[in-house]
Amino acid sequence: MKQKLFFMKYSAVMLLLCFLFSQHLFSQTVTKETKKETLTTKGVNNKAVNNPYVKSVHNPNVTATITPKQIVANAKKYNNINKTSTIVLNFEGLGNLAHINNYYNGGGGPNYGVYFNNAALALIDTYSGGSGNTANDPSGFTSMFFLDGNASVMNVTDGFTTGFSFYFCSSADITLYVYDGLDGTGNLLASQTFTASGIAPDWPWFRIWVPAGLNFNGIAKSVSFTGVANQCVFDDVTFGSSTPGQPTAAVPTLSEWGLIILGFVLICMGIYYIRRRSISIS
Repeated sequence: MKQKLFFMKYSAVMLLLCFLFSQHLFSQTVTKETKKETLTTKGVNNKAVNNPYVKSVHNPNVTATITPKQIVANAKKYNNINKTSTIVLNFEGLGNLAHINNYYNGGGGPNYGVYFNNAALALIDTYSGGSGNTANDPSGFTSMFFLDGNASVMNVTDGFTTGFSFYFCSSADITLYVYDGLDGTGNLLASQTFTASGIAPDWPWFRIWVPAGLNFNGIAKSVSFTGVANQCVFDDVTFGSSTPGQPTAAVPTLSEWGLIILGFVLICMGIYYIRRRSISIS
């Protein structure tokens, strides 16, 4: 009788702990999402907050404060997770307003044989110490845009087939052109105009990211990202997948976590009960 009573008390305590742990996981998830959505201005460069009418991707009134050490750390975090055949250009590891050029062609980043024209620049959001009026980046805090002209051109030395995908945020429509030659030359394989994502009603303006993709026939060697200068930004340019961004392992939901924990608790209680029975019998 005492053994049964102890077993019931033990079960009740373990279930209570399981419930409390589940609530903790839920609160952590809600807190994380709330912080992402509310986008408080604490710690943000005041020049960005106090210049709300600079409705451009790059805010010329802001001086970047992010350190090279922080940029390198972020590159390691996001550029070392690519363990599949999917290639993702997330632009992490580049400094604020740095020319992308050969970063993905043996110039410091993963060597994918991909390089950009001189107009293509990297941009770090203001929350992370850059000058971008951007937020909620699909990955990390760095993206691609252009200040001069009307296009960023991406070249793939060995070419690629089928199609690719990406995220974008823009105040006006953008158009992509795919060519079978480098630097936007040769035959036009495909082109498509994408409707503007629109900008947010308050700062930071460019935080509404839209996934997009483009398929084609043939072997492409260059892509021209066109739009209004300093009014469109791109991220997670992805080859070999119709969904932009790096595939990740499935993350258990809150209910799944509860089942996992409950199963573990029941196993522990079963082992404990068997051992107690063995001791009492002996």
